[in-house]
Amino acid sequence: MDALLYVYGMVSMVCAVCLGWVVLHPDIHEGPIIKTGLVTMIFSLAATGYHGISMSQNWSAMLTASVTTSLGLLAVILGIIVRKHNRGTWVSATDWGEP
Repeated sequence: MDALLYVYGMVSMVCAVCLGWVVLHPDIHEGPIIKTGLVTMIFSLAATGYHGISMSQNWSAMLTASVTTSLGLLAVILGIIVRKHNRGTWVSATDWGEP
């Protein structure tokens, strides 16, 4: 169990760094709702990573971080749906990578 908890912490930290890159990258314009969800996920994944790497047995903190990650994902999904509604098509629901 200890090794799995450590791996979970490391994977969470890697995910937090990758999402941080997405949020800070100048070519990616995700909008305020999606950005809020991504930032929420970054902080919750970093907290999960910390508790996993430190082998904390604080399961309440791990559960809170997990629920917060899910809420961030829900915000991202909501942001994509709002963007689709505003643009009228799924094709332009995201503008990642557009010049």
